[in-house]
Amino acid sequence: MKLSKEQKDQIVTQVLQSSRLEESYLNLYEDEFYLVSDWYYLAILNLARLKSNQADTDWIAKRLNLTREMAEEALQRLIRMGFLKIENSRMVRLARPVSTTCDIPSVAIRNYHKQILDLAGHSLDNVPLEMREISAITIPTSGKNLAKVKSLLLRTRKKVATMMEDPNGAEVYTLAIQLFPLTKV
Repeated sequence: MKLSKEQKDQIVTQVLQSSRLEESYLNLYEDEFYLVSDWYYLAILNLARLKSNQADTDWIAKRLNLTREMAEEALQRLIRMGFLKIENSRMVRLARPVSTTCDIPSVAIRNYHKQILDLAGHSLDNVPLEMREISAITIPTSGKNLAKVKSLLLRTRKKVATMMEDPNGAEVYTLAIQLFPLTKV
């Protein structure tokens, strides 16, 4: 689902209107939807961890190839949610690492992963080989070890994150691992 901002806003509005929850909770839900749904929110949170970061929407937009408006909206939302603050013209991350549910269907999480896949495809043509790693392997299987493999992949992602994490660095990377059936299920 490649949704425009207007389409996302419309979906969020419909969900919020159908709910009988208080207004303050509804705003938080909308903010949380965008935080998980659009890839650049997590990217901005991680830009904030770089020592060279700037609390400037033009800088954020340039670093992440976003429009100024997208960067401004995301920065303000992250501040409103208490995930970031601005101090001495720099972003300061207040939030712990963000995690989502596992193995529970979610439109927002699906949207995030689709965006990441699109960005990975774009990097094939636009990022030098030495700055990326995209590979695949095709395996015949019964699927009986799928749960064990998923657990191994989760542990591996966490190890890679620990190994690569460097606040003195100048870039933000995403590790995306895909495992899915090519045969019709």
